Amino acid sequence: MRRRRRSAFTLVEIMIVILVIGMLLNIATPAFLHARDLGQARACVANLRNITSAKEQFALEHDASNTYTPVWSDISPYIKSKSAPLCPTNGSVYQLNDIKSYAACSYGGPVGLPHVLN
Repeated sequence: MRRRRRSAFTLVEIMIVILVIGMLLNIATPAFLHARDLGQARACVANLRNITSAKEQFALEHDASNTYTPVWSDISPYIKSKSAPLCPTNGSVYQLNDIKSYAACSYGGPVGLPHVLN
């Protein structure tokens, strides 16, 4: 009688594959998280640019002084979204500040990824 031999993976081979997958995940996860944070920071800065542009358009059309601080209802006609945009990282509403200053985000964030319009 012949013994029939099965072809299957051994436990050691399966453990090695799991170990390799785990190592790849450990390498890829920080890069993914950094890319997500960078994308959120760029989206926030784009929102700040749009708000600042809307403030400037409002000031030109209404002859507002540099010390006037607009409210959201003043600049909402100049922004595509009718509601106040939120920071993609922490969901806070932006500070408008006066006409001569840039809008600001309250997110402190990690070093190297500030939400600041320069």
